[in-house]
Amino acid sequence: MADQANAQDVDSPPSALTFRAVVVGSAMCGLIGFLGPYWNLYLHSSSLFLDYSVAGAVFLLFLLVILGNGLLGRLWPRLILTPQELVAITAMMLVAGAITTMGLASYLASNITAPYYLASHENDWNIALWPHLARWASPLDPDGKTQAISKFFLGIGPDEPIPWRPWLRPMLLWGVLVGGLYACMTSLMAIMRKQWVEHEHLSFPIAQVPGELCAASASPWRRPSILVSLAFWAGFAVPFAVGCLNALHNYFPGVPGVTVSRTITDFAPLTIWLYLSFAMIGFTFLIPNRVAFSLWFLQMVSFAVRCYMKTYGLEMQENLAAYGASGYPIMAHQAMGGMLVFIGTGMWFSRQHLKRVLACALGYGDRSYDSGEPSSYRLALILLCTGFVTMVVWIWQAGLPLPYSMAFVLAALLIFYGLTRVVAQCGLAVTIAPLIAPGFMTSTVGSANLTADGVGALAISWTWCSDIRTTVMSSAAHGMNLTHRRGRHLLLALLLGAGITFAVAMTMTIYLGYRHGAANLGQWYFVLGPDHVYTWATRHISEASAPNLTGYLWTGVGAAIMGLLVLAQRSLFWWPIHPVGFLMCSVFWTDVLWLSIFLAWLAKLIVVQFGGVRGYRGARRFFLGMILGQFSVAGFWCIVDTVTQKVGNSVFWI
Repeated sequence: MADQANAQDVDSPPSALTFRAVVVGSAMCGLIGFLGPYWNLYLHSSSLFLDYSVAGAVFLLFLLVILGNGLLGRLWPRLILTPQELVAITAMMLVAGAITTMGLASYLASNITAPYYLASHENDWNIALWPHLARWASPLDPDGKTQAISKFFLGIGPDEPIPWRPWLRPMLLWGVLVGGLYACMTSLMAIMRKQWVEHEHLSFPIAQVPGELCAASASPWRRPSILVSLAFWAGFAVPFAVGCLNALHNYFPGVPGVTVSRTITDFAPLTIWLYLSFAMIGFTFLIPNRVAFSLWFLQMVSFAVRCYMKTYGLEMQENLAAYGASGYPIMAHQAMGGMLVFIGTGMWFSRQHLKRVLACALGYGDRSYDSGEPSSYRLALILLCTGFVTMVVWIWQAGLPLPYSMAFVLAALLIFYGLTRVVAQCGLAVTIAPLIAPGFMTSTVGSANLTADGVGALAISWTWCSDIRTTVMSSAAHGMNLTHRRGRHLLLALLLGAGITFAVAMTMTIYLGYRHGAANLGQWYFVLGPDHVYTWATRHISEASAPNLTGYLWTGVGAAIMGLLVLAQRSLFWWPIHPVGFLMCSVFWTDVLWLSIFLAWLAKLIVVQFGGVRGYRGARRFFLGMILGQFSVAGFWCIVDTVTQKVGNSVFWI
């Protein structure tokens, strides 16, 4: 028994989760919950909390390392945070960054209020839509009127008190759904961490800059810290200089700016994007070159096919909702079929790990298999099942029939899971699902079978499963990747950070709406986006549709293509196409970023060909610096804008 205990101690390194780490991480989550809405909605600064990269969290980590450990740590050594503590703090911050604006808070505040404020004689929403929405999910007045919502969009006087009371009940109820969602997301990643990190060795490009910063934190200005590398600072300087020029141009128009984006509209039926994202170039350099090649090459193939279909009018018409590849329903269905096979084969290849997880959770087999993991596998499975049931019951009560509620939640979680796997494997820090869960349900089941109330429930669910440019699941996966089996109890800390961020971000968003008028905070969040959501819902309610059998056909075609790609990848060592490229090739953001991906692929090809391993190591530091340089210049000017109250100084979009 003693030998077994000693063996378990060896297998279980000390946890990174100290009391100090939890306190500092919680404080940083609160800060992110405050800064996200302030910078994004009020100052309209650079997009630091919109994408999977969670740039704002990485920037704040950079400040903790250089100002906290690097400066204050020299004066007061007791203040120095250990690298292990910073890993736990970073994981909490990454999760917070996925909640504070686009990941949840901005869409939640807008989607539960907009259908009442934007109702007009033209759209007739008060008759066609309101009866099918769960009124308890919105901040209506106690008498059922919409005065509190109108004031939220129009703003109130400086001396008028904010009407918080109508918001209390819906926020508590939404907190139940969000808690279930985040329990599912974090527990699923706790279960899959070992498989992805230790068995499959996924790249996790987004975690590499935070990982280097945490490793350097003990001695930031001494080797082997990346902060003493000239190549790192050379890469850092490129986007920092470009960003500063553009920021100064916004302050002083006489200063020349640098254009990083062009569009070509007269060469092909579809717009050709030429966009340089220094961060995406850096992330792509960090992934296997075969994956990078697959991303840009299949995008070009898809682009050519879509141009051909548009030219000859071959694209089918379907009300799939926005985002991803929804503008091209054939491609959207194919990608969805491909994603289902991609997830299914991934689970099949993970079957030995999943069997050991289940055995460990049930108390037989290797009981130490979860040693050093973010939580015990038993707790993770309990949270996963509890969260799933909570979400199903919530959406059922919102109006979607129970069997379809189960199917909808499962579809949404599978999409989240597939996207997280894509981001972890190929570093697509800016992407989205080819088909979102509400569109998948109306196409697969038919809005006639979902009922009008069910469509209303799907519409309010756009809040958490539509514009999926960042998720807690992806942030949790990257944070857990950093722990190196020192993350015991990290899952609970992530849920604590998520709860703090949700409370602060929602409070800040509501406050800004009443003080400045939500309609002035962002046209997309509060007007254009919700208008699209509820126009989509109204159309499905008034024109109830049957299941789209043609969509089934194209989903099957996509599944077959993905099956062949997976088979070729596993059977033919020379096969150049990675299956993940097929999933993302028709998504809007891949159209935007193809040039950045191509340039990174070409740069790595040249570096490895002529510089070998040594050349790659030096170039890697350069591209890591390029990523942090873009994040840091955006964060630096957000701070400057906060001091000067400059509005609209966005130096980088993605």
